Amino acid sequence: MLQTEGLRFRSGYDILVAVKDVLAIAYHYLPIASPGAERMRAFARDLPEHGYRLLPVTTSTYGREGAEDVVRVGEPVGLFRTILNPEQKMASPEVRSRIRTDAGGLSGIATFIRDRISIPDGQIAWCLPALLACLREIRRRDVRVLYTSSPPNSVHLLGSMVKGLMGLPWVAEFRDTWTHDPIDAFLSQGGWRLRLEASMERHVAIGADRVVGVTNRACDFLETLAGAGKVRCVPNGFAEDLSFVEDEVGSDGPLHIVHVGSFSESHQRRSPDVLVKAVASLGDAVRLSLVGPLTEEEKDRVRRLGAGCVETVGMVPRDEALQWQRDSDAVVLVDHARSHPSTNVPSKCYEYLASGRSILALTPEGATRDLLKEVGGGICVDPDDEPGITSALGRLIEVKRRGKLREFAARDGTMERYCRKGLAGELAKVFDEMAEG
Repeated sequence: MLQTEGLRFRSGYDILVAVKDVLAIAYHYLPIASPGAERMRAFARDLPEHGYRLLPVTTSTYGREGAEDVVRVGEPVGLFRTILNPEQKMASPEVRSRIRTDAGGLSGIATFIRDRISIPDGQIAWCLPALLACLREIRRRDVRVLYTSSPPNSVHLLGSMVKGLMGLPWVAEFRDTWTHDPIDAFLSQGGWRLRLEASMERHVAIGADRVVGVTNRACDFLETLAGAGKVRCVPNGFAEDLSFVEDEVGSDGPLHIVHVGSFSESHQRRSPDVLVKAVASLGDAVRLSLVGPLTEEEKDRVRRLGAGCVETVGMVPRDEALQWQRDSDAVVLVDHARSHPSTNVPSKCYEYLASGRSILALTPEGATRDLLKEVGGGICVDPDDEPGITSALGRLIEVKRRGKLREFAARDGTMERYCRKGLAGELAKVFDEMAEG
């Protein structure tokens, strides 16, 4: 009798192909609501068509819902969240990971631990129990490739330990660069911690057999660490069901712009303030909806600066967030200012572009502007340039009146390269280099 376990039908062929197991250390995985989790979910779904099956190793802190055949490992932060944030246990799986835990009177201690002890990040305490889980899985399965995907960056230190103990070929993926364009505000200040983590990053880049970045600029930097020939680019992308371009009709009504996502909760240096002030300066001509979590401080500033022109919607399920995009005239992308070109593209940029909506991108020079130039979408303004943002909003108001908002959307056909289903094939080619080496 034919054994079909570990085999899959390859799309478009009448043959069965063997599926190789890949141990994927990915802290961000379902039911966590994050772009990283969505990327991993799509790869887990689509890679079998290319001959690979992901075996995710992830945290159990945010629940066990959302996927089968996943190794979930507990960690100390789970107990911390349960004690200080009991409402997150009552929340639905889709929003549970978006509920932030307020340390209250312990916030000073928590900040000290985060900035000076939990290096490279708060998930370092998860690595030891996760290491034991990884070794168990490798011993019970025929794992062919080890794959780590950050952030958090501690997953790469875990990957280095697994490779050292088991000798598996290792692919280290950086969805955000670690020290060159850091998300962590404390790390960006330089000093001893930046030097320490730069040495960790170099150790990972040299020790991994292949290194994956998500933008050309990120890959250029990673190649200076890993050496020529080891770095591959597998960009972020969008789900194939996202396109919802509609016919345009001119209108003299207010310009409705929508921002989906968080600000400082996910990226400490991002802020809605300059955008809100620019919107308020135009009075009734513009209406801004902020769809996603805001801190209490951000809510207070929006109320104070927004002059009644800004609506705070809060967290909503993904389908509802997509509906807000559909109902908008234009969508807003907010990044933070930098003293150097950015290497990262906010993940929501791909969804915005696929939606066919006009984009107002508050972004510095770097990878996001590269992408928008490539596909032809968006008006780009420096994040701190309030007069420039006000002027850009005026341009959007004018093209809405003329029914020409598509002038600032991606050109037809330019986003096909960023569909997640196709990107799984690009990652599979990297695995091919390892499994056949």
